[in-house]
Amino acid sequence: MGETILVIMQNFVTPFVVALTTYLLFKRLDEWGNRRKQSKLGVAIIDVLMEEVKTGFLIMDQCERTQKIPDANLPKAGWSGVNTISDEVLLRIIETSENVVPASFPPKDIRIHCKNYFEHMTVTWNRLTLGDIFSINIANGLIHESNFKNSTDGVYKMLEQARGLLLVNSKKWFPK
Repeated sequence: MGETILVIMQNFVTPFVVALTTYLLFKRLDEWGNRRKQSKLGVAIIDVLMEEVKTGFLIMDQCERTQKIPDANLPKAGWSGVNTISDEVLLRIIETSENVVPASFPPKDIRIHCKNYFEHMTVTWNRLTLGDIFSINIANGLIHESNFKNSTDGVYKMLEQARGLLLVNSKKWFPK
């Protein structure tokens, strides 16, 4: 009876355990690889958004400092809706920022704040700069009373923090 159990262990249970362990290990390695790739993709997407938000901030800042009507619209070509930041990238941001103190807006809310910036603030600013009614008073109202400049700075800091978290995550052996 003892030999029968040993034969069953050697011929059936041991290969099954080895196969299961190998399958789970490779599945986990694939998952970690995908997480690294998603983090790298997130960095690339955020780089584009950061460039546009920074340019928008500089346009507002120049308008405020010189008290002259800007000669450029706030850029927004890199934003094509909330799905600009894919679900997979958003999940990486949520996972990596879980226990992190936000630099400004919480990185987990990146879609909301980018939407507000690109679909509300830039559209409002650009619509008013194209109109005949645009004046330095309107620009100052947007910058100061509507807090466009401070909000833009907050969006930039959030993007910068999310980018840093994703960059670190993309280099980890066991990424979140």
